[in-house]
Amino acid sequence: MSYLFLAIPNFCGSTLVHNLIDTCPNVVSLTDPNPIKNDGTDDWRKEFVEGNCVAPMGYQNLLGPHSMEANMEHVYANPNNYNWKYIKKVWNKNWATKNELATIRLQKTPADIFRIPMMVPYFPNTKWIISVRNPYAYIESIIRKATFHMEPIRQLDQICFHVLRVMELQIQNAQFLGENAYAMTYEDFCARPEQHKENLGNWIPELKQINFDKELWIKGNKSNKIIDDTEKRIQNLIDGVPDILNMINKYFIPLEPLLNQWGYEIRYK
Repeated sequence: MSYLFLAIPNFCGSTLVHNLIDTCPNVVSLTDPNPIKNDGTDDWRKEFVEGNCVAPMGYQNLLGPHSMEANMEHVYANPNNYNWKYIKKVWNKNWATKNELATIRLQKTPADIFRIPMMVPYFPNTKWIISVRNPYAYIESIIRKATFHMEPIRQLDQICFHVLRVMELQIQNAQFLGENAYAMTYEDFCARPEQHKENLGNWIPELKQINFDKELWIKGNKSNKIIDDTEKRIQNLIDGVPDILNMINKYFIPLEPLLNQWGYEIRYK
């Protein structure tokens, strides 16, 4: 038995990647410890649940702004805010209850990108999939899904800081993990799913059985297609705030080499 964790930020494809990997017969994901409603409104929760929701008592003081966590990285990266022995115990019990014979135990919690170094001693030799998404599309998602009390345009500096810091941090995470990291971008995964399946299968043999034809729950919707809507999201961003690219580029241009490291370019239109 071994662990496979996803280090993929919110709104960057973590649900798609998780649910595709979960189609492998020898992979077991975490399940919601709370009863599912009988009216069908929560059917999507049957597919997976994030690690912090399974063991909530193991996390504390994490009250930062959802989707802009990099602005409170000092809190999310503070080991004193976690009880990893307890979290591991709860996760292992959850996985074993669902399928104790599975050889790969799968887990995703987007904010794990801030705590990989502190998790490794508790989950040694764990494999991690690290991914980022087009930074402009990422910003569009954060703005569109802004939580209560957020003022996205007024807080654009914080949003851009978060997006850029995530890209920087993911490079550091990949370097820290070495052979235990599989790094990619969301767009490349969508463009070459079969190639990534082959690569992942060579990395972890159990992943050779990813099933791209199976119908999946993705954010409350069923789908059996891998669709990259990056350009649509960016156009929605431009349509919503006509000068938004100039506003974003104020923060992006000084760090253009960081975007380039992931294969992205500054957008002007």
